[in-house]
Order: sequence, then C-alpha cells, then structure tokens
Amino acid sequence: MGLSSTKKVSGGETPHLQDELRLLTSPLFLQELELCYRSPGKPQLFTEFYVGHLGSGIRLQIKSKDDETVVWEALVKSGDLSSAAPLRDAPTSLHFVDQHREDLVARVTLVDAVLDKLHGQVLSEEQYESVRAEPTNPDKMRMLFSFSKSWDRACKEQMYQALKETHPHLIFDLWEK
Repeated sequence: MGLSSTKKVSGGETPHLQDELRLLTSPLFLQELELCYRSPGKPQLFTEFYVGHLGSGIRLQIKSKDDETVVWEALVKSGDLSSAAPLRDAPTSLHFVDQHREDLVARVTLVDAVLDKLHGQVLSEEQYESVRAEPTNPDKMRMLFSFSKSWDRACKEQMYQALKETHPHLIFDLWEK
C-alpha cells in the first residue's frame, strides 16, 4: 500500500485509493496479523474478528509463509455480515438454540460435555441426572430442550456458549444456514 502522503484524494477519485487512505489513518492498521492455534496440533476451524466500525470494508488475505503467494482473499463489507449476537431491539425473536433445535437434537454428539458446563449454572442436580439417564444423544438433547422451555435468554445463552465450546464446527455450520 505505498500511498504518498502528498497525494490528495477528492470525492471523485478511485474508491480503492480512498479506502487505502482511510485504512492508513485508522487507529489500528496492521500489515500482518499472526494467528495462533488454541492448542498446538489441534485444528482451528474458525477465527473471530470483532470490528467497531467497518467503514468501507476489510480486505482479508491468507498468504503462504514459504513464498508469500495469496492462497485466499476476501473483501468483507458491512452488508456481507450478519450479527452473531442476539438482537436487542427484537426481544420476541427466537434465540439461536431455539431456532436450531432440530439440528442440535440430531447433531450434538458430546451431550455430556455440554451438560457438565450447564450443571449447577442452569441445570439442577435432578435435571442433570435426568438428561444423562437418557439412552441416546438425541434423547438427551430432547430432554435438555424440555427443560429449556422455562429458561430466560441468559440461560439459553449459557447453553449456546457451552455448545460453541464443545461443538464449534457445528455452531459455525448452523450460522452459515
């Protein structure tokens, strides 16, 4: 991005040049961002970026460490994104776990790990044991959802976070739907 500091940019000039200028004058400008795996040897299925003001977009590139060739590139604009957080202005909208109940019942495989994260926080000892007593994972998830009918959004958010920690690939896939 070799941009001369004496070059003036007017409203009619190339948008790409204006975008580059805006990026250079932003409080945080990174040429390279090194991402680390949570645990060495384990695949990292996704990475999250939080941006306060997206402006005209963010260009993302993945380059080969060997020869610096671009192996993947994308321009992310605000219209391309969907909110990962529940909408505050729409309290009647369904929570993520309610929207995806059918898929979660069918696809969650580590139900006991989810239960362990909810035990004592959202689930009583009796509820925890009732769910664990079910013979199959889908039956366990159905029983868990039977208790969730009385939960508020905060409890459902705890379930979402437990699922996100134990099944990140599934949650990512459901957000893509």
